[in-house]
Amino acid sequence: IRPLNKRELGENQTIGWNFNKQAMLEDTQNGQRVYAYDEVFGPQSTNQYTYEVVGKPVVLKAMEGYNGTVFTYGQTGSGKTWTMRGCDSDPGMMILCIRDIFAYIENHKESNFNLLVSYMEIYNEEINDLLSNEEHSKNLKISTDDSKRGAVIKDLVQEEVKTPDEFMQVLLKGEDNRSYASITTIVFSF
Repeated sequence: IRPLNKRELGENQTIGWNFNKQAMLEDTQNGQRVYAYDEVFGPQSTNQYTYEVVGKPVVLKAMEGYNGTVFTYGQTGSGKTWTMRGCDSDPGMMILCIRDIFAYIENHKESNFNLLVSYMEIYNEEINDLLSNEEHSKNLKISTDDSKRGAVIKDLVQEEVKTPDEFMQVLLKGEDNRSYASITTIVFSF
């Protein structure tokens, strides 16, 4: 649950959900409805804490050779970009993933790593490549389901990166091509 933004605070709005550590609670005419989760991150949760619980285990497994994906889904204003990007004082999931990927590489110099970055969004049930401005970058299709790589998206651009700065430049390029509409999914795969 994202914290209220400056505008919402200025309008004295409140968070419309009751919640506990593992559920969102909705009061209905027929009693309370419970939506259970592995963990609910309240407005006091930092991106760092969320990353430690959700992202870091995925990064570490990915660096050991397993497939991993972190994604956000929701309507506009629900906090997807905040969770994934954050800010300088509370970096989001993508920045923290990048830091740990390169820390892992630094600590495992005996291994050889080749980092390829893709950035896509699923918008209105279409897969769009955010690293390409070409016409064929919209409404991409899954071409194969590889036993090692998982779902392979036909024509999805992959850019090789060697430094955290190069990684961030690729992501910033993708950000420029994102859709900002009512419901979007942001996908960050390893």
